[in-house]
Amino acid sequence: MRRFELDGQIEQLGDGSERFGPEDSPFLLRGGEEVRKEATRYHQSRDRESRQRDEQSNEPLTRDIDEWRERAGDLDFPHVDTIPHDELAERAERAVEIVASVGLVSSVDRAADLPEQVFGWYLPGVDRVKLADTEAPFLACRRGPVLAHEVGHAVYDSLQPEDRTQQGVDVFHEPPQSRGARRLAERLEGPYDPPEADVEGLRNERRESEQFACVFESMCIEPEAALRIAPEAVSRVDKLLGHENLSPRLRTIVEV
Repeated sequence: MRRFELDGQIEQLGDGSERFGPEDSPFLLRGGEEVRKEATRYHQSRDRESRQRDEQSNEPLTRDIDEWRERAGDLDFPHVDTIPHDELAERAERAVEIVASVGLVSSVDRAADLPEQVFGWYLPGVDRVKLADTEAPFLACRRGPVLAHEVGHAVYDSLQPEDRTQQGVDVFHEPPQSRGARRLAERLEGPYDPPEADVEGLRNERRESEQFACVFESMCIEPEAALRIAPEAVSRVDKLLGHENLSPRLRTIVEV
């Protein structure tokens, strides 16, 4: 599920932008139009090949426009040379096609009536993905990222036994894997707050499901950034996807 509790967690930044959570991320920043206009003018002055290549991957982010100008090939400015949403959405749709082809997703409702502040939902059992028909406050809540995230839940669900009283797959069983998965979760969803539950085992499974979905999401829509930020978690998920015969085809979404 992609759910955002926005109240009281949006920070006003000195450059006129707003951020959900404590860390800069292209998925959790908005606003700052004046400085972004200046950055966009500079970006448009670069040669076309450089611009297009730069917009195919998410590099480390800076909101310092002077630093970015000096290192535009190595750094990104928010929503200027980061991957545009149309490209993120295309990559997510290709992931849906691959996952649906092996029966893990039966349908996608792209205009669902979901609870407030819920932007995506995967329904196990019926293998259905629902996307909210509402305005997204941040890129993280738009169709591309949310779709990839909910498909990640479908893949995670396929790795677990039908009888949930049995021991399921321990996805991130090594500390570097778990730390990397959490870093990607914070990048995509902001302040990390594991889901509450009455039963410890259920709480742990829900937390791991969310982390897996975030790693899968990042691998689908920004694979270079995923590998840079969380190589151990990406390697683990990649290995598990191989068991579902998904990994080689998912790699065709973008070339890493």
